[in-house]
Amino acid sequence: MKYVLMTLGLIFAGIGFVGIVVPLLPTTPFLLLAAICFSRSSKKFNHWLVNTKIHDEYVESFKRDKGFTLKKKFKLLTSLYILMGISIFIIDNLYIRIT
Repeated sequence: MKYVLMTLGLIFAGIGFVGIVVPLLPTTPFLLLAAICFSRSSKKFNHWLVNTKIHDEYVESFKRDKGFTLKKKFKLLTSLYILMGISIFIIDNLYIRIT
């Protein structure tokens, strides 16, 4: 079970790190899952994850502020609206554009 949790933790951490670059992929939930998996499987990996700048920026601020700050919400919604706007111009179907 220990190795399964370590593998899942590495997968979730990898997805979380990719989520920093990809706008619609959430980062915080995957890093939280990775922290849970590492805390139950490996002290070494848990220490590594907790001491990364990414963990501090996303997970600790999420726990400390009890959610996303206004600045993070604004960044998230801005990137979401930009991607939705781009997709509206790419799609040729009028009904989808109206929706």
